[in-house]
Amino acid sequence: MKKLSVRSRYRTLKLGFEGVANLIEFEPNAWFDIAAAIVVVIAGIEFELTSVEWVFVVFAIGFVLSTVAASISIEFLA
Repeated sequence: MKKLSVRSRYRTLKLGFEGVANLIEFEPNAWFDIAAAIVVVIAGIEFELTSVEWVFVVFAIGFVLSTVAASISIEFLA
């Protein structure tokens, strides 16, 4: 079993952020999802959502973006 280290966690986070940057840079359709997420966040601020509602919004945004990323990776491999 590998020992957890700060260096390995940093490397994992760095690769994750690079993947998100590549998604944004090379996939034009991801821009629509990000723009929609920004609109939803602005609307949430305007409507003064509760903490519980923000949790649902963040999970929904994360689910949509991760689904788009998975879909794009499957398209790329096929």
